[in-house]
Amino acid sequence: MIEETSLMMKTLFPGLVALPNLHPLFVHFPIALFLSALGMEALAVALRREKCHTVATWMLYLGTASALLTVLTGLGAEFSLAALHAQGHDAPGHDYIHIHRRWMITTTLFGVGLSCYLYWINTKEKWSTHRWVLLMGFLMLAMLTALGADRGARLVYEFGTGVNPDIIKTGHIEKQSTTGYTQGGEEAHTPGAPASSSTPGTDASTPHPHDNSDTGTNPIRPGEQGGREGE
Repeated sequence: MIEETSLMMKTLFPGLVALPNLHPLFVHFPIALFLSALGMEALAVALRREKCHTVATWMLYLGTASALLTVLTGLGAEFSLAALHAQGHDAPGHDYIHIHRRWMITTTLFGVGLSCYLYWINTKEKWSTHRWVLLMGFLMLAMLTALGADRGARLVYEFGTGVNPDIIKTGHIEKQSTTGYTQGGEEAHTPGAPASSSTPGTDASTPHPHDNSDTGTNPIRPGEQGGREGE
């Protein structure tokens, strides 16, 4: 039963099964919610609509809750990265992990403080007199979120943090023995090996009829053949 469930999960959600930790599941929620909260609060101030402010309030609360989960899973991911265990302080982006962590902890703490302040404002019904201060708070939170998220993106796309270390070492993806499929559902391709032909029974190295790149000649357009033969 467990093996069948595992096989079904690998078939339906191969990306989810391939996750090295839970951190990637949560990282985008605070980004989307904090930035959307800024937009809704800006509309509330511009249009003087408390309904928009109510939406911004709940976006902030949900964003703060998701940010707390993101920080917790991020701390867990930091200790579970195979590359860090293998290379220690020499791992690519090791120092930058601490920079990203400080940015996101600061952002989360600011979100908690702003949520508490907003809760007090809403309880006392003083939004109309504090709306500009709140808007500046939402703006600062959005800026902190963007800067912290940018550091996280750099960890992944520049240093390869969290990426399967086997791919970095070998340059290709091995087939999964349990499902018979590769990650992504395509055949694994070894660098330097000839690409498989799309037409059955043909060799990939055989030039196609329309391929004139090797000879450097231009293809003959319709109507030109007769003119050339007469020259």
